[in-house]
Parts: sequence; C-alpha cells; structure tokens
Amino acid sequence: MNSDKPEGALRLYRRGWRSTCQYSGTASRHEFWWFTLLNFAVFLCATSTMTLLVGFAYSTSSDPRDVTADFGPFFGAIVAMFVIVIALLVPWTSLLVRRARDATASNAVAYGVVAIGYVGLAALPLTLASSLQSSDPLTPWFLLAAVLGWSTVVVVSALPTREQKAPNGNHVVSRAEPQPGKCEDDDPWAR
Repeated sequence: MNSDKPEGALRLYRRGWRSTCQYSGTASRHEFWWFTLLNFAVFLCATSTMTLLVGFAYSTSSDPRDVTADFGPFFGAIVAMFVIVIALLVPWTSLLVRRARDATASNAVAYGVVAIGYVGLAALPLTLASSLQSSDPLTPWFLLAAVLGWSTVVVVSALPTREQKAPNGNHVVSRAEPQPGKCEDDDPWAR
C-alpha cells in the first residue's frame, strides 16, 4: 500500500468482507472506519426498506387500525433484520479484533474490546426497553454500559497504528502495511 495514495473506500470494504473469518493480523484505521461507515449505510438502507415494506403491508390490510390482524409482514421484517444484522456484525467483529490488535499489539486487549463492545450493543435495546417503564431503576446502568462499551470501541479503533522496529533495527515499520511477498493486488475485482 502506497502511503501517498489512500486506498478507495469500496476496495477497503471488499477487503473487509474477504477477511471475514481472519482474526489474525492487523487492520488499518482507514480499513476499519470505511468498512464501519459503509456497513452502517447498508444497515440504514435495509432498515428503511423494511420499514417501508411493513408500513405498506399494514396500510393495505383489511383493517389498518388492527395491527395484530396481519402479523406476517412484521415478523418477516424482524427475521430479515436479524439476518442482516448478524451478517454485518460477523465481518465487523473480525475487523475490530484486527484493528484493536494493530492499535494495542495485544490479543487480550483486542478480544476484550470486542467483548466490551458487544456488552454495549446488548445494553442499547435494554436501555430503550427499560426507559419505557418510568420507574425502572436499571435504566441508568444500561445506558452507562452502552456508552462505556461503544466509547471503548471508538477510542481503541481511533488509536494510531502501533509502530515497531524492523528486524535490522534501523527504521520503523508500520504493522498495518502489507508484508513483503504478500500481494493483495491479485484480486481481479479490484481492477
């Protein structure tokens, strides 16, 4: 990778999908954040589409006021969104592990960041559900877990690449750079 010319967003996004099951190695900040941004855009498009489809299905039902009359579209949208979220989270998790390893050089920290991030992810719907009940004493704790979990993910992902000395000790090598002899340009779709 030439440091003078940044890689394209779509190329980094494809690289993130190609390395879905790769938990070893590192990932640059550009790779992580472009993948995260484009995954979020895909999620928003999918959510908007599902919302429109469910709204259309309910507006054309026999009794639009009775939302329990036709539960099929709503259930189908929930199942589809669950599949989409899992499909987007699997490659993002491996990319987060590689990004945390690149920033901290520690496997324990990398997997810890993922665990804390998923605690934050699980706390988001719990925060929303408990806020609907005005007397629920757990709401601030769920909110705190969500904020701390996602703050940890953002801070570690934003850290610069940790640099290390080359074997000859003369210069500093970035760990996010491709290794000599490993060519990532062999992808026919990248041309």
